[in-house]
Amino acid sequence: MVARWLSDNSFAVYLFHTPLLIAVTLSMRGLVAPKPVKFLIATLLGVAVTYLASSFIFRRIPLLKRVL
Repeated sequence: MVARWLSDNSFAVYLFHTPLLIAVTLSMRGLVAPKPVKFLIATLLGVAVTYLASSFIFRRIPLLKRVL
């Protein structure tokens, strides 16, 4: 079930991960932490935000729904 959800959203994640990851990293500018910790947080948040946005936002927009 999880693998199916991941595969259903993979193309949208491919298309939209860059702008969403940039938004996540820009929102972390004020965070005082070592770079590896920031990288780990940005990676985990970026993946989560991208898959959730794909599933709950992008796939509900009629034009995108046909493509994705």
